[in-house]
Amino acid sequence: PFPGGSCILTVDAAPARYTGSTGRRGDDGRKGGKCVELLICCAILLVTVVLVFLSARHSLRTMDENAGRAMKQISAHLSTRFDAVLALLEVAQGYAGENMAALAEQLRLRRRVIGPLSTPEEVRQQEQLLDDVLAAVSTTADRHPGLRADEAYSRLFGTSDCCEQMLRTSRLLYNDAVTRLDRAVRSFPTSWAARLCGVKRRQHWEA
Repeated sequence: PFPGGSCILTVDAAPARYTGSTGRRGDDGRKGGKCVELLICCAILLVTVVLVFLSARHSLRTMDENAGRAMKQISAHLSTRFDAVLALLEVAQGYAGENMAALAEQLRLRRRVIGPLSTPEEVRQQEQLLDDVLAAVSTTADRHPGLRADEAYSRLFGTSDCCEQMLRTSRLLYNDAVTRLDRAVRSFPTSWAARLCGVKRRQHWEA
């Protein structure tokens, strides 16, 4: 109490300043929490993209390898057929020596290696070459009945026909593998992975 019945109250401003500092710290904390959440979301998104890419790349490579294996199987049957036709020409040389020897030499020179990346057109050219040679041998056998009656001639001709049947089956397997690969190359997200990995569509075997 002071004279005159009045009193003077003093107010400390420090608590007000403390409250304001606490509010700024709270805002900073909320902003920091949002940044952490954003970083976590970005990390999850990045991991998801990487996993999708790796999965797509694995699938593409598997399908491309399947198509390559199917072409290698075609190559194996075609090689067996080549060997049978060359052996057939050796048998035919006993009846028409010079002509069959020249044909055998031409066949060896025009023979090509078929690998996993070969195209159906390359295989078709090799098959056409064999068909032409077999037609020539058959014509020779018509002029030489002894050749047609030869047991080795019949056996080797049968081997060639058997290889052709196996080639038909391998073509179906190849087309199935190529269809799966082409569908994946055209579809998202594997199409994106295909461009990055360099996996391309393959040529179908047309009848």
